[in-house]
Amino acid sequence: MTFRFDLVADSGHFQFADRGWDKIRFHLLEFQPAKKVILVGAPPSRIRVVSHGDQTEVAPALLARVEELAGTSLAVEWLD
Repeated sequence: MTFRFDLVADSGHFQFADRGWDKIRFHLLEFQPAKKVILVGAPPSRIRVVSHGDQTEVAPALLARVEELAGTSLAVEWLD
């Protein structure tokens, strides 16, 4: 079973620091765990995550790390 959610930038866009996108993908793939993580929009304003298993909340520490790397606060929007 899989579920999907978007991490939406509150400020409307991301401000990735040094290799920020690569680090975000790594953290979500490893610790969510996710099977797919992509940027959505032009310019990107969402991170779409497809995760394994039953729907669970995004861990607060993981969300905080992703926000730090994205350079903006994020809201979680559940898609399924």
